[in-house]
Amino acid sequence: MPNARARFEPVAWWFTRRRIGRSLRERYQAPEQLPQYDVAEPIPDRLAELLKQLAQLELLKELTQLMDEPDSKGDKSKGSRAGLSGT
Repeated sequence: MPNARARFEPVAWWFTRRRIGRSLRERYQAPEQLPQYDVAEPIPDRLAELLKQLAQLELLKELTQLMDEPDSKGDKSKGSRAGLSGT
């Protein structure tokens, strides 16, 4: 029976998301215009720190992808993360 249930779960989630969206639209009115943001205003410290962390994560992700690619000989040992562990 778990296989039969798995077939209907995506449909159930789709209906649920639509129902939640409809309920939110009925309950809360969306603004006509988005609030204006002045680009001359300084970015709050917490937001700036978050942006720095996200940039570091993206850089780390790209670096690990480059290191996991095999070199031209097909040897993956030089670029593997295991070689960087320091042990």
